[in-house]
Amino acid sequence: MPEQTVPAPSPANRVRIVVASTVMLTFISFWSAAAIVLNDLASSAFYAVGIAEQDFGKSAPWIVLGVMLFSFAVRAVYVESCSMFTRGGVYRIVKEGLGGTFAKVSVSALMFDYVLTGPVSGVSAGQYIVGLLNELLRICAGHPALGGLLLSSPGHAI
Repeated sequence: MPEQTVPAPSPANRVRIVVASTVMLTFISFWSAAAIVLNDLASSAFYAVGIAEQDFGKSAPWIVLGVMLFSFAVRAVYVESCSMFTRGGVYRIVKEGLGGTFAKVSVSALMFDYVLTGPVSGVSAGQYIVGLLNELLRICAGHPALGGLLLSSPGHAI
C-alpha cells in the first residue's frame, strides 16, 4: 500500500498557538515558585514595617500584620473572581469590571511593581543584614569571650 503524504499547509493557513496556561508551571517546581512568591511578600512586609515604624512607633509590626491580613482577604476575593472568568489575570478582570483604560493602568502598575520590588528588596535585605551585624558586633564588644568566639577564624585557638 503506498504511503500518502499530506502537504504542509501554507504559512497563511497555519494555526498559531501560544501555550499560556498552567502547563508553563511544569518548568518550575512548586517549591521554587513558592519561594519566589513568599520572598516577595516577606520582603515587602519587612521594609513596610521599617517605614511604618517612623510614624507608628513600636506598634508598627502589628499594624503591618493587620494590613497583611486584609491583603489576604482581598486576595481570596480576587482568586474567587478569577475562577469566574475563563482566563483570569489582572488585565482580564479589570477590563471586564472597569474597562480597557483601567486595565492598561493596572497592568502597567503591576509590571512597575515587579520591576521595582527586586532592587528594593535587595537593598532592604542588605540593610537588615548590616543592622544585624552591627548589633552582633555591639553585643560582642561587651563580652570578650563571646567576641573572640565569633570573630576568630576556624581552627585557631581563642
